[in-house]
Amino acid sequence: MLEFELLLFINGRRKVIPSPSWDDVHDSLKKLKGNAGSLYLEVVNLEGEGPERLSVESNSCHYMVTLLEFVNGENAVRTLNNFDTPTGSVMINGDCWSEKQVTINFEVIFNVFYLMYFSGEIPIKMLN
Repeated sequence: MLEFELLLFINGRRKVIPSPSWDDVHDSLKKLKGNAGSLYLEVVNLEGEGPERLSVESNSCHYMVTLLEFVNGENAVRTLNNFDTPTGSVMINGDCWSEKQVTINFEVIFNVFYLMYFSGEIPIKMLN
């Protein structure tokens, strides 16, 4: 089973929770919703290949989620890819992202973190 560390950056404050419970993750997600900041769920006991870090960046209404994983001996990054979204860009925490990689639907963010916490895997169809 994967072990995690949770990092929350919001309103200029940093909070680190070693070995978080699901309630810790869920509460941190609720704090991030509607605020500018970021949340990281880091795997601390990765052996071999697999997910290393799930993160979400927020500008208070747009959310950019990324999964960093180690696959085939290399690091890979997976993100949302909303093909139906218009081409444009959104500024989140000082970085410019394609609207195709960003969502305003926080339920998507919640579901990705839930899957990561309980299964350690995110389907390709969710993040690719």
